[in-house]
Amino acid sequence: MMFTELVHAIHPHLMKDADVPDFMRNLIQMLCDIPEEDWSTKKDPSSEQANKDSSLRKFYTKGPTKKIG
Repeated sequence: MMFTELVHAIHPHLMKDADVPDFMRNLIQMLCDIPEEDWSTKKDPSSEQANKDSSLRKFYTKGPTKKIG
């Protein structure tokens, strides 16, 4: 299964009312092991400092980059 197929399949079940950037930030947080002191910093791939909304939309439609994946 491709990453994009997976995220499109689970989006309605995990966060059906969330927009794509919020959903992707939540998913990245679930998948990454980030120490609490690094939350919401550039080290946290789910933070706005690390990835802009437009990047998260691209991940949703085209898959993650090597930086994330």
